[in-house]
Amino acid sequence: MEHTRGNQFQAAKVLGVSRSTLRRRLRELHISQRCADATDDDTE
Repeated sequence: MEHTRGNQFQAAKVLGVSRSTLRRRLRELHISQRCADATDDDTE
């Protein structure tokens, strides 16, 4: 998700799964969209 900047469709495409499968697996692993979107932009 970091690689695709939170874009679930693109992340699913890279992984070779459907978007719904990606969403289900994120939910099963208790990974929220907010956590998946985290970037290191706040570094100085």
